[in-house]
Amino acid sequence: MKLTVTAGGGAHDAASTTYTAVPLWPLVPAAVAVLGAGTGAGAWLLRRRRRAPQAAVAGPEADGPEPRTAVAEAGADE
Repeated sequence: MKLTVTAGGGAHDAASTTYTAVPLWPLVPAAVAVLGAGTGAGAWLLRRRRRAPQAAVAGPEADGPEPRTAVAEAGADE
């Protein structure tokens, strides 16, 4: 490629460069597969986390302590 530039007063300059084309189209299917697998794994983990029952995530105390009754309190003092 050659570029020649001429200014209004008559000054001019020329520059040249070369470009070697590297075909990247063979890499496109591999890149799509890697991105698709990463996105699919992330979505699967997010879905799994959201669908987990609260008891499995927070433990058996997730609902709070069991209510105390008068019978249970009277038996605890003895």
